Amino acid sequence: MTSRLTINAWVFIFLTVFTIIVAGIFHTPLLVYTAVFLVSTNLVLFVWSFHAVRGLKVKRYPPSFGVAGQPMEVGLELTNERSTARYGTLGFDLHEQLTPGKEYSPVAFLVAPAGSPVRSSYTITPPRRGVFRIGPLFLWGGDPFGFYKNWRKVEIYNSVLVLPRALDFKMAQPPSISSLSRDESGSIPVGGQSTEFLGVREYVPGQQLKHIHWRTSARQGKLISRQYELNVAASVSVLLLVDENMRAGSGADTPLEYAITMAASLGSATGTSRFQFNMLTLGARPVPLVLHSDGSVEQYGTTGTKSDGFSLEFLSRELWGRDAQERRRRSPDSSNMPYDSLAGSGKRFYQEMAIRLARLGEYGPTDWELANRLIVHYLPQGSSLVVLTCDPSVEAWERLGLMGMRYRGITVVNFDKASFEKARGSWGDQPARSESKSRYRPGYNVIDVHYKDDLPRVLSEVFNRAISASHSRGGAVASSSKMLSSEALLPEDGIGIETEAEA
Repeated sequence: MTSRLTINAWVFIFLTVFTIIVAGIFHTPLLVYTAVFLVSTNLVLFVWSFHAVRGLKVKRYPPSFGVAGQPMEVGLELTNERSTARYGTLGFDLHEQLTPGKEYSPVAFLVAPAGSPVRSSYTITPPRRGVFRIGPLFLWGGDPFGFYKNWRKVEIYNSVLVLPRALDFKMAQPPSISSLSRDESGSIPVGGQSTEFLGVREYVPGQQLKHIHWRTSARQGKLISRQYELNVAASVSVLLLVDENMRAGSGADTPLEYAITMAASLGSATGTSRFQFNMLTLGARPVPLVLHSDGSVEQYGTTGTKSDGFSLEFLSRELWGRDAQERRRRSPDSSNMPYDSLAGSGKRFYQEMAIRLARLGEYGPTDWELANRLIVHYLPQGSSLVVLTCDPSVEAWERLGLMGMRYRGITVVNFDKASFEKARGSWGDQPARSESKSRYRPGYNVIDVHYKDDLPRVLSEVFNRAISASHSRGGAVASSSKMLSSEALLPEDGIGIETEAEA
């Protein structure tokens, strides 16, 4: 706790000292009584200001999730544990991580009755996705005359998960199922009614009760729901390559943030249509979080983590069941490179994907020998592949070209690193660009994106190219067939990796 003297306090102290000096010289009783009164008043007011910020208990109520670029409200509850009411207490909540450039937000508690909690709130707008910490909180109070002021630091911290913002863009309708080849049309498991019964699985909270298979539930002693399959008209795969180049720029204007926004937008758009959406991030792994019963989230190892929480990975297991766990168990070894993957369709899938994208943290170099195995394992053959990268290496360009025979079409979105670094050096004063550059390389199309490009327009171009791309089964060189075949991807111990097509 620290104290602060106002201008009035300095004037009052000067008068007190002057009165003491004059009373000491003249020994007049009136001056002595006045000096004693002023000294006593100073002490009383200082103790009062010290007392004004004690006996107060504060609790913060941040939202469970926020969305980048959208306002979010943070609530604060102040409880007066003293026997007398408090008036005019101010709080200053620090959230510099969440809102760079704005260190704190003031919040006022005009009246705090004894023993009764009072609430107040403030609104902030996070500019980018991620996991951020709010806190600490400083309480500011003083005496009724405003002579003495005291600060009190309250060590309360909360983590806030900010989801990426999904952009609206013009989306072409996928081709009808009847126009696709038999081996290109697929199906995905869904919880609702569809044309074909697939099987049963454990009941997931939120599903309709009419889908519960009561006989199986009675036999197993737990709720079991029917699982159906839905025919899909198109499959879209997103490969996000996270490396050091993706960190160029600053704040929300980095290639990584642009790429995450585009991936979230594609997932949101395809979640409302008959798409199978697959995503693989290479070089990044989600930040581990704990979800508490009151809806708050905390990062492992931070101050104030409660004991009644469970990992957000539990959400994935509840949403997608044991299939996702089994698929990850069979995946190639990822000890040399962090990665994350998920696949599905629908609103619940997009919610899970948005959480995963918001939690992406660490990054590292891309090991392309391992990357090939992961791509084959997680991104199904025959889908339309969208690659999000920033100034990849020569090896990366070559590897992407060798994938042409596996996918319907490959569209590479390449973020120009130089433009983001230049914008950072000029503090972001560059004018917004209106056009991105498209070019063709053997095996795939490349769309170059620069700082402040029109992302909705780029997304429309990327999506339309990915959906309309024709599936070329021939013309691939022999080396590409050998590079991407299952036999070429056998680990050293000779145990094969089961590909998506084989599964």
